[in-house]
Amino acid sequence: MDNCAGTGGFLISAMQKMVKDSAGDNVKESEIKRKQIIGIELQDDIFTLLCSNMYIHGDGRSNLYKGSCFDDKIIEEVEKFKANAGFLNPPYKNDRKDKEELEFVLNNLSLLEKGSKCIAIVPMSCALAGKGKRLELKEKLLNTHTLEAVFQCRMSYFLIQK
Repeated sequence: MDNCAGTGGFLISAMQKMVKDSAGDNVKESEIKRKQIIGIELQDDIFTLLCSNMYIHGDGRSNLYKGSCFDDKIIEEVEKFKANAGFLNPPYKNDRKDKEELEFVLNNLSLLEKGSKCIAIVPMSCALAGKGKRLELKEKLLNTHTLEAVFQCRMSYFLIQK
């Protein structure tokens, strides 16, 4: 499940891996596409690319939601899938009124079943936050979930267990 699906890179990779692991079982492959790929994207033009990319890579528009991952109706729909893996690269905060990256991470985690894994790519400033809202969100995340790993490149990569 990717609550900031963008053009679908994480979803396509996950689908391809699961299809490969199904070893040609058409029933399993159909099940993967119908129930195990979930994406949410807010922006109209990017959502169009997401749908197109999924179609090009062998899936139609299964379980792709156009709208905000914070929308109650979308949350209600996504929770029905009982997702157990989350991936996201949230939009980076550019403006004071933008949501914090860790709000998207917490949203992703809230949509996963207990014991699930979430991988998030966020700016290093999220990991190093020492004050303000980022610190509050980081503390909330660490108080309610288990941080298993942080990888640093140019950005931080969080691996979080619900």
